[in-house]
Amino acid sequence: LYIADFYNRIIGHYEVPLTHPGRDRERGRIWRVSYVGTDGNQSAPKIPDLTQSTAAELVDLLGHPHLPVRVQATHQLVHRIGEAGVPAVAVALEQGTLEQRAHALWVLERLQQLNDARIHTAAGSDRLVRVHLAKAVAERSEWSPSVRQLVEDKLLNDPDHFVRRAAIDAAGRHPHAGLERRLIEVWQAAPAEDELQIHTARMAVRDCLAALPELGQLPIETWTAAERAKLLESLLGLPTAGSAAVALHCVELEGWPDHLAEALAQHVQRHAADDQQAAVDRLPTRYQAAPMGLQIAILRAGQRGAQERGRGLSLAWTSWAQQVGTQLLSQTDEGTVRAGLELVRDLRLADLASQLPARLQPDARLPGLRMLVLDTLATVNHPELVVVLTDVLRRDDIAGDVRQHAANLLGSLNRDDARAVLTAQVQTAPYQMALAIARGLTQTGVGAQEFLALAEAGKAAPRLLQDATIDQRLRSARLENFDSRRERLLEGLPPENTELLQLIAQRKTAYSEGMADVANGRKVFEKTCAACHRLANQGGKVGPELDGVGLRGLDRLLEDTLDPNRNVDAAFLATTLVLNDGRVRNGLIAREEGAVLVLIDEQGKEALVPLSDIEERQKTRLSPMPANISEKLTPQEYSDLLGFLLQQRIAPTKPVSSAP
Repeated sequence: LYIADFYNRIIGHYEVPLTHPGRDRERGRIWRVSYVGTDGNQSAPKIPDLTQSTAAELVDLLGHPHLPVRVQATHQLVHRIGEAGVPAVAVALEQGTLEQRAHALWVLERLQQLNDARIHTAAGSDRLVRVHLAKAVAERSEWSPSVRQLVEDKLLNDPDHFVRRAAIDAAGRHPHAGLERRLIEVWQAAPAEDELQIHTARMAVRDCLAALPELGQLPIETWTAAERAKLLESLLGLPTAGSAAVALHCVELEGWPDHLAEALAQHVQRHAADDQQAAVDRLPTRYQAAPMGLQIAILRAGQRGAQERGRGLSLAWTSWAQQVGTQLLSQTDEGTVRAGLELVRDLRLADLASQLPARLQPDARLPGLRMLVLDTLATVNHPELVVVLTDVLRRDDIAGDVRQHAANLLGSLNRDDARAVLTAQVQTAPYQMALAIARGLTQTGVGAQEFLALAEAGKAAPRLLQDATIDQRLRSARLENFDSRRERLLEGLPPENTELLQLIAQRKTAYSEGMADVANGRKVFEKTCAACHRLANQGGKVGPELDGVGLRGLDRLLEDTLDPNRNVDAAFLATTLVLNDGRVRNGLIAREEGAVLVLIDEQGKEALVPLSDIEERQKTRLSPMPANISEKLTPQEYSDLLGFLLQQRIAPTKPVSSAP
């Protein structure tokens, strides 16, 4: 056995920079593996030349201990021996070893010699033969009444899990009216721990439903609630107007099961026919008395479905959203109000957003929600948006990260009045705030041009051009003679990473000389990092999973967290979207769903961007991870986070929350 592989002495994707000279992209290795036996001096067993073997010899080899030999013997009997070998193979089906019977079944099926009598012989054989019988007849284009009766009456009720699973798959490939309910019965009887059998049944029911000429003729009124629940679960895999109509009929009968309501709401919004819109618009009436969490989930799902279809929510749904949002925003606890703000933002409830600027006043409650308030105002395009953002940017009583976010939002608007605010502020702001303003300003081509002109006029610090984010955005703007202009501005300045290296050194010293609180570090991780990074099967999947991240060591963790743009895997490069109205969106592209692109922002949240709104996509060299974690965390919080991450040295076997 020969094994060829690429050679690279650099182990792991993230342990060292992708540009490290030790990475070898040219060499490989070839290994030869030879059988030597237990004493090191044995030769491998000889395999006979199957191309010269007789029918009797091949039938005997159907029981060989090695599967590849049995498979090749099967092929030889089918392609070379043919019908002449059928008598001997038929005897093996009845009297051979277990392996001989299983392979004999396939030989006869492929030679079209597996008649009803032989099928019933195989159906009374051992489990392995019954499994292969179900798999073999599944491949037939049509079933005789005898085969159908055997599968549906006998094999679907087989006491063995593997046989039932193969029979379910076989039945799903040969659908007929009424079979879907029979398969649902088998599904209901499946043990909860047999997830594969349940999934096979779900797909088989879906395929039966897809084959029906008219889904609306299903007599679901006579079905039990449990049967209808299984039907609905399978309908989710059928993206048709007919499946949406059945789902809407089910909700009229008794409502949807709570655990399926969210997915079904998205399904019917996306796939219901136009003449079913009245039924879709009755959903708010049915669910407006449901628990608040379920109402929010259905509203959000309906919005996603409508966006994927390429349209907005109807008046009935918007009115329901207004009621829910009003109720949420009237509460006093931060979690409930946050849910209300997110609903107003994501469903663009402009009427409710009119009251939000008051939540930014110095005496307003819940100051921790100010950044979300700004996001919401920007999303609904509040008429006083620039005025509000400007006020936040200039106020000293508001946290720095909120003011920086205001600068970012101003830059994304692509409006003259917003850019005027940023160009005025960047000239007098402290460096960290000026950095945030410059990052916001350079999000658009016009803003990038204005910022470079400010730097050349001495009204913006030239060293801002050394920031990786700003540099990338200026290059994306394709400014005339950019490289030479940048070089002149940076002439005489220290290397671009000097300040960052100083910050890394400072934080390393603080960690080494202090005492990290690992328990608090876990809390910091859950608050700051878990939205994007998964650890011990908990957290988001935006960035790399962090099981075993402590093996990177202190120095690498300092670089990864304080300078995330230094080593970015190609799979996690951010994308810049230029919209038709000139606005810019940044994030990691997750997927396309119907008429929308799903973009994940730096906070790990999904945003749906209509494909029709996108003018251009630009792959950047940047990580979607924020580069300002040192500003979001105090030195002690950052040290605590490092202490927690350094403890993750092996893949955990328990969730983080249950660790001692």
